[in-house]
This record gives sequence, structure tokens and C-alpha cells, in this order.
Amino acid sequence: MDSIYDEARVPAYTLPNPLVLNNGSAITDARVWNAQRRPELLEHFARSVYGRTPTDTLHLRFEQRIVDAKALGGAATRIELRLLFGQGSQPSMDLLLYLPNRRLQPSPLFVGLNFHGNHAIHPDSTITLSSQWMPDTPDTGVVGHRATEASRGVEASRWPLEQIIARGYGLATAYYESTKKSGVSGD
Repeated sequence: MDSIYDEARVPAYTLPNPLVLNNGSAITDARVWNAQRRPELLEHFARSVYGRTPTDTLHLRFEQRIVDAKALGGAATRIELRLLFGQGSQPSMDLLLYLPNRRLQPSPLFVGLNFHGNHAIHPDSTITLSSQWMPDTPDTGVVGHRATEASRGVEASRWPLEQIIARGYGLATAYYESTKKSGVSGD
């Protein structure tokens, strides 16, 4: 099914009532919600939105690639990690993490995927330029399916990094295509 980006083309629909069980019965109290409706909704999301949690043991490893304790003028520590899923020629994900330096306890994190590579969330030239396959978009600095220096910071307006750090939060992001092996087409 193709994605629809124009609201005018979205067909009419009615959202299901979250306070009605699949069998049509109304939710009458918290016990019914917790025992029946909540599991129904979680099943809907697992089947239709997020997918199921794998039952196999995941052999997760990580490699710390870069740590810069003076990022953003000393306000944050920037950490670049490579997460390795499995063994051998496993898929991997490059994670970019910013943590505020002025914190007395663990910081809550904003976590999100980016769509042009980790280097695209901020113009900082020390963020590793992604080597992953990317859709060709010369207007955002992606040429020949590869990021170029011109792609640095192209998503910065979507990631208010300085404001996030100043408020005591951290940020973790990864390129949405990064779990595919390098050189694989964008299917």
C-alpha cells in the first residue's frame, strides 16, 4: 500500500472506541481495562504497528567509537556507538548520543530515528559522516546514494539539540536505514 501524504486524499474513517472490547462490550472499570482491553490493544499494536518482540536471544554488543566531553561548547558529551546485533556479519546501528554535562543524576532522553544520517541532525563537523546507503536527494547533500559534507545539519531544525541539552535532557538518534548492511539498496 502506498503512503498518502495529502490529507485531502485520505478516505473517510472512524477510529475504534478504546473503551469498548473487541466483542463490543463496554469497559466498566479498571479491572476490565487491565485484564482485557489493554492486552487487546497491545496485540493490535504488535500485529499492525510495531511488530512482535523477538523471542530469540539477541547477542547485542557495542563498540564505543567517539567520546567528546566538550561537545556543544562544553555543554554536552557526544558519544558515538556502533550497536552490533548478532555475531559474524551481523547488522549494526550507529547511535549518536548527547548527554548534558551539568547533571546530578541520569538524564531522561529523547529517542528518535533520523532520515538523513546522524551527521544531519547538527552541523558539527566532528560527527561521523554516515557511510550508509541513502536515497539520492542532491538538495539535502546526498549524491550517488552517499552522504556528502553538504548534508551536515540538514535536519537541524527538527532536532533542537542546544535547547534539549540546556533543559537537562539527553538525545539518542540513529539513521533509520542503519540496521541494513552497508551497500544494500534501500528496500
